[in-house]
Amino acid sequence: MAETLPRDFGPYVLQRLISDEGGQGKVYLATHKSLGRVAVIKLLRQHLAEHPSFVERFAAEAAQLAKMDHANIVRVRQSGPLEEQFFIEMEYVEGWDLSAWLKAQGAVPYEVVVAMLQRIAAGLEHAHARFVIHRDVKPGNIILTPGGEVKVLDFGLAREMDASGSSTPGTLVGTVAYMSPEQVDGVEATESFDIYALGVVAYQLLAGRLPFEGGLATVCMKIRSEPPPPLQKACPEAPPELVKLVARLMAKQSADRPAEMRDVEAELRALALTLGLRASDDLLARYVADPAAVVRELAQRRRARVLRARMPALVAVAVVLVAVVAAAVMYLRMQEPASVAAALGADSAAVPAVTEVLAAPETLSQLPAQADAADSIAAAAAAPRTVTDAAVPLEEEPVVPAPVTPPAPSGTLAAAPVAPETETDSPDSLLVEVEVQPASDVYLDGTLVASGVTSFRKRMLRRTWQVRVDGGAYGVREQKKKPRAGDRRLAFSFKLSAGVGGVHVSGPRNGLDIYIDGVYQHAVTPAPVRPVPVGTHTIDVRDRRTGTVVASRQVVVKQDSNNLEVDLSVGH
Repeated sequence: MAETLPRDFGPYVLQRLISDEGGQGKVYLATHKSLGRVAVIKLLRQHLAEHPSFVERFAAEAAQLAKMDHANIVRVRQSGPLEEQFFIEMEYVEGWDLSAWLKAQGAVPYEVVVAMLQRIAAGLEHAHARFVIHRDVKPGNIILTPGGEVKVLDFGLAREMDASGSSTPGTLVGTVAYMSPEQVDGVEATESFDIYALGVVAYQLLAGRLPFEGGLATVCMKIRSEPPPPLQKACPEAPPELVKLVARLMAKQSADRPAEMRDVEAELRALALTLGLRASDDLLARYVADPAAVVRELAQRRRARVLRARMPALVAVAVVLVAVVAAAVMYLRMQEPASVAAALGADSAAVPAVTEVLAAPETLSQLPAQADAADSIAAAAAAPRTVTDAAVPLEEEPVVPAPVTPPAPSGTLAAAPVAPETETDSPDSLLVEVEVQPASDVYLDGTLVASGVTSFRKRMLRRTWQVRVDGGAYGVREQKKKPRAGDRRLAFSFKLSAGVGGVHVSGPRNGLDIYIDGVYQHAVTPAPVRPVPVGTHTIDVRDRRTGTVVASRQVVVKQDSNNLEVDLSVGH
């Protein structure tokens, strides 16, 4: 019998069915009646609620999810029995799962992939730190929100690790295409399951397809024995560091993969810095809003990086070419006088006679008219004549014409330099000038036009322009200006202030998780944390296994407080 929706369920109204594919229950989109908030409700199937083992498993899932309090994990608000059914209330996250995004957009730019992977790894590291393995990491279980947030969901297959870092062996659980070789073989679950699956997700995002495709048996065989197709061919623009990291994540032997998810997250964070991806950059949000525009922007950034990398070699080649040309010019100048003298001295006996005939044509008119022309020329050439230096100037210098300076065009001064910007000056254009401190990326109407500069000038159309500068840790600022009648330039000036500091946190013992204002910082004591916004913050350290706050303190972070010492072991 078909279910009638919407319907009441305790304090909720179940609006529509989201999923009926779970082995344990159904998932609904709901609204809390009194609070008015939207939520996701998962209900255990009624016929399963009669079996204590299923109720226990469902409660265990809720307990595992309740341990998670991380920006990159979908949160659980509450759980328990209600109207003779067991339920879990989770936060509602609007967005697209990455599987649907891939179908719509295809392969994702590698810069965006690095930003996504860093956030996925951070969420999984948070789960692993609480001894929970996801076991079904795949694009369908990762949500991309309109604001560019990335969240991992569906820990329904998760299992809790014991103290050795593994869970009880069991049947084949998860989606086969994302399973590691040892997971296919059904061995006990470890962190390495999720690490391998993250590598497959990375491969799929970069290449636009899975590394291993086919039927169940075929995929299992390939996972066990075949290397994935070279990622360099599927995504030739991906940097070698990223390609090597993905290969390590997907290594056949778990010992060849990174040991922990925190190591993966650290490598991705370092790679993001290498690629120039700033923590303050809203790359993911801009990519979600306009994928095509961000793809063009990133392509422009890549060309700029290649040009900067090649610049030293190009300068060296230019220097060598200039040196070769200069040496060739000097050599030719040194050889020129000797060459002229040799040419004039060759067969000197013939020179006067020929020159005499050419220089004295009047002798031809005195010859008898009846004589043969050839004999007459020969006779004239044989006749004795005196050849003077004036007739044949052997050492005469070549005449070089005096330089002539063309008159300046009417209305201009010949000596006045003309600025490049005025060459295209017109009533429909003006000069856009941007001054910014410190060096920042400059955007005109959302398009990157310069990277890491303090000054930018370009002639543009006469209209309203919006300028955004991104100074990384120094923040992002925007100005919008409209030119007035008669304005020949539009000037923008920015003075950015970092507004951040840093702390170095120590605790009563090493290995405690560091939280700032209740947010996990992906670091354990003792460790530096930067950047931290200027202001008053509550810093505490917690036991990873129990989540208990071991020590806490309120500190004031100032802009110049770089790695301010916060020793939480004092007084404990």
